[in-house]
Amino acid sequence: MTRQLLIQHGHIVTVDEDLGDEFDLIAATGGTITITPTTDLLMQFGTYPATGQALARHITAGFGVDTICSAGTDLFSEMRLALAAERSQANRDALARGEQVPVVDLHQRDMLRMATLGGARVLRMESDIGTLTPGKQADVTIIDMRSPHLDGYGDPVAVMGLGAGPADVESVIVGGDIVKRRGQLTGAHVDKARELLHRNQSHLLQAQHS
Repeated sequence: MTRQLLIQHGHIVTVDEDLGDEFDLIAATGGTITITPTTDLLMQFGTYPATGQALARHITAGFGVDTICSAGTDLFSEMRLALAAERSQANRDALARGEQVPVVDLHQRDMLRMATLGGARVLRMESDIGTLTPGKQADVTIIDMRSPHLDGYGDPVAVMGLGAGPADVESVIVGGDIVKRRGQLTGAHVDKARELLHRNQSHLLQAQHS
């Protein structure tokens, strides 16, 4: 099988099953990867997110979103899809040999780490953001875990990773400024963003009919 690592429109993804040397080079040279699972899987090139390859080699990796007109716009979805994609393949070879595999090593905490500190490390900003640490920028996301679909199911990280979504984010603080409160975006940037959105929409519609 041809060995190939595909970088397509900025996406680093796998297109075959034997790419160890290429990912080893990324690890050895200190390269970083931003993984966009939804878009990686939706592309027409038979591609697959590089989550497992990155984790296995301790490559600095984080999650992102891309092509938001056809994919999700939140990291909850990306965490879930990345976890599902990797778990679907994790024990494939062992099962093909008829071996019993009762567990899967990959955990929701791995996904949360990639969505937070991993992203900060990709941007070389881990000294400022990514964790709740004294001296870092006050970036805080508060998730309401009291909703029926999240409350009372044990490990809060696992529950959040598998069940939470944007609607469960109660408040968001960025650099000490509250940008979401009681489930609603706040601040002048909200109206500005909506204005730009509708302006661009009108421009595209006019261009389509001209």
